[in-house]
Amino acid sequence: MKNNEETSTILQRQLDDSYEELKATKRQRIRDSMKHPEKEELLEQTYDEMEAELEHRIKGLKNQLELTVNKRNAIIQSTASPWKYSMKSLLRISWTKSILS
Repeated sequence: MKNNEETSTILQRQLDDSYEELKATKRQRIRDSMKHPEKEELLEQTYDEMEAELEHRIKGLKNQLELTVNKRNAIIQSTASPWKYSMKSLLRISWTKSILS
């Protein structure tokens, strides 16, 4: 479980970094477009590719994070399930004994 939490933390940090990088790229795009209007087409193509790559990375990190959370939840449910069924069994036994008494 600890390894799963560490993985989630790492993925969240990478996701946050990727969002910051995307924001910085968008700001730089505007600055470059203002400085070099004659290169607008080249800049647009270059920044479109960079932004698409970052958006793809963000989507992948979100998916990995979701899978990690789902795995953690499955582990929690599988470790909690025996107790849940044991408690139900105990209640049934107790209820059965009270009826038979």
